[in-house]
Amino acid sequence: MTAQPKPLNWQDLGREVGLDVNPDQVRRLEALAAWLAQRAFPLGLTNYQSPSDVAAQAIAPTFALFRLLRPPICGKALDLGTGSGVLGLTLALLCPGLQVTLADRRRKAAAFVRLTAACLGLDTVEVREVTAEKLAQTDPESFDLVCFRALAKPEAALRLAAPLLAPAGSVAVWHRSGEEGYVWPGEGWRVLATAETSVTGLSVSRLALARNDLLPREVTS
Repeated sequence: MTAQPKPLNWQDLGREVGLDVNPDQVRRLEALAAWLAQRAFPLGLTNYQSPSDVAAQAIAPTFALFRLLRPPICGKALDLGTGSGVLGLTLALLCPGLQVTLADRRRKAAAFVRLTAACLGLDTVEVREVTAEKLAQTDPESFDLVCFRALAKPEAALRLAAPLLAPAGSVAVWHRSGEEGYVWPGEGWRVLATAETSVTGLSVSRLALARNDLLPREVTS
């Protein structure tokens, strides 16, 4: 008989990165994992078919961001190419002071994420059906933090993110450990910090534009 994976302890995971996860947040993280397994997988918006896989492979790695930014995080964040919404929704659940925009060019994804946010009672979330290029026209330099995972190849992904960053904002990207395009980004970018996530071979890096010699503002209260 195959052993069942041990359920994640969200409060222990939070303590490892200096984050206090309360019982209501635990309840909603579990609800998010179950919802995505049940509803997002059939739509092709996630590769994970069980709540335990969604929790371990998609939600838990988000916690590593708090190794790079001290909680609590506030300000304006953008989950670019949000897909199932797991990255931005997890940040919204864990950071009540963070205004999170979840953007995807696909109507199916935007509609799904909008419904998910409503079911979770997240009133700090805005969902946009829009391309990155269009968003850069309507909301240039608007976000303190631009986040993504598997958006595009590194050079293209950073090019899409750049015009969306506030003058002292930063990018947080989840990527393969050692991926050259994020560990050694092109001219105009600098890596601020990198941390391993709870998933083997997956890292999160924080990058900033090297314009005007501005130091990225800590997106904290």
